[in-house]
Amino acid sequence: MLPIPSRQHAQFDPTAYYIIVGGFGGLGRSIIRWICQRGARNLVVLSRRGIEKSSPAAQNLVNTLGERGINIQPLTCDISDRSQVTRLIESISLVSPNTPVKGIIHAAVSYLDLSFDKLTIQRWRDSLAAKVQGSKNLHEATLSLPHGQLDFFVMVTSLESIYALATQSAYTAANAFQDSFARYRRRLGMPATSILLGFVKGIGELGQDSITVDMFARNKGLTLSEGEFLARLEPAFLNDGLTSNDGNSDSWIGQAEDPFSASNILTCLDPAAMAATERDEEDEARDAGPVRPSRSAMPRWYNDRRVSLIMRAFEDARRNQRTGSSSNSRTAATQGSDDNAGKSSISHIRRQFDTDITAEAPGRSKIVGFVAGAISTAVAEMLFVGVSNVNPGRSVADHGVDSLIAAELRNWFHQALGAKINMQELLDARSSITALAARIVDAALAKRQDVQKGK
Repeated sequence: MLPIPSRQHAQFDPTAYYIIVGGFGGLGRSIIRWICQRGARNLVVLSRRGIEKSSPAAQNLVNTLGERGINIQPLTCDISDRSQVTRLIESISLVSPNTPVKGIIHAAVSYLDLSFDKLTIQRWRDSLAAKVQGSKNLHEATLSLPHGQLDFFVMVTSLESIYALATQSAYTAANAFQDSFARYRRRLGMPATSILLGFVKGIGELGQDSITVDMFARNKGLTLSEGEFLARLEPAFLNDGLTSNDGNSDSWIGQAEDPFSASNILTCLDPAAMAATERDEEDEARDAGPVRPSRSAMPRWYNDRRVSLIMRAFEDARRNQRTGSSSNSRTAATQGSDDNAGKSSISHIRRQFDTDITAEAPGRSKIVGFVAGAISTAVAEMLFVGVSNVNPGRSVADHGVDSLIAAELRNWFHQALGAKINMQELLDARSSITALAARIVDAALAKRQDVQKGK
């Protein structure tokens, strides 16, 4: 078996400044905490309204990090105004000549949920201002910095530039501009990356909006938790060197055809997870009775050539899963593959767990084994390692789960097993994964007995 390469982690220079635009929203605050955990100690956080008009959580974050010796300068700046941006960059260089600006994260957004025919020209311009004019202004204002000083120029964009939702035309256009602008900067020999995100649930007002959640579900987009969002953000800061045309740099699929393809990172399009989600939907539809929608009812972006490689993998995953489920004489290897695919689905785990717990004569040891296996698979997926690298006889903490991943894992326990696990219990080094599984099963069986007794 080939050794699994160690996972790379982004590290930030404690002696440098990093500029974050739109840092006081829900995603922005997550980014701030994340880069500070990885070494950043000097941040300039820009917002159009200023911290005084931001949420109390923003001020609390600044105070909390300040107590840890992290210097955060919250400044009011409209980045669509070129003069304001230019003065800002110049002032940082003059006031702190020994603390260079080494990175920019542009996470500002401007949502306007309105169909194109109802947009006025002013609303259109306002919706594009932060992402389009703001990106150009940040680019032009940093041209005066010494060549090579900036390590990264990251723009947080959206998969809506691919989904092309009918009521988000201005937002779609703004994100599409940033995706192209990243490629433009790379052609100039400057670092730039746009990271296309889907819906990040549970963060900020938008992340808790049920209408938005349903919209992404209809468009077959996978939602992200905060921990998953940060894990997918990290590649934007790794090896952000400039792409060469000589083919000598580290290669990836499509590099020869498109040397600047590393400019854009697509997330939330996991072929295996997409296939598992579709399979669950088909199972639910089959139980309910309705006819499965035709291919013409599928999202339009399925035919977008920008995601053609992902869709090919999706078709392969779907075909393999269907082949496995239709065969009554599976080999042991096929059975194992199908089981692993099923374990990736939270709804599959929840249905199986509920079925086992409510069985007439539930086999405790069998259920514990199933739960321990599901936990091991979840830990492996969150750590980006093979399941064989997770030992159920050891604790979750022993496998390198940190607080961010633990928060996501707690959410997984609640969704997949209906279990509420506190952080201390989850990261208890004395409790193995198998022991944790046993406690969850015993609690569920006890609850079942209480229900049967009428308590």
